Amino acid sequence: MLPDLLGCILPACKAGLEDPDDDVRAVAADALIPTSAAIVSMKGRTLHSIVMLLWDILLDLDDLSPSTSRYIYTLGDLAFAFFFLGDKQYY
Repeated sequence: MLPDLLGCILPACKAGLEDPDDDVRAVAADALIPTSAAIVSMKGRTLHSIVMLLWDILLDLDDLSPSTSRYIYTLGDLAFAFFFLGDKQYY
């Protein structure tokens, strides 16, 4: 069920991460946190594109931006899922 839902949710989250408004990007990053293990298990281009979007946002942000912690937390959750949960399927 989760892979079917991710097919609908991920395009919206990616669009939110590409939005110029910092608040919209932060909410999109927060929305990805509960699905991080499933995103990692998908591997490939999906995982790479989300990580690169989050990393690019961090490069452009001011260190004191209130939403900086949201991006870092999402990247950390994806990294945790990647390194500690491995290839297990979570759906």
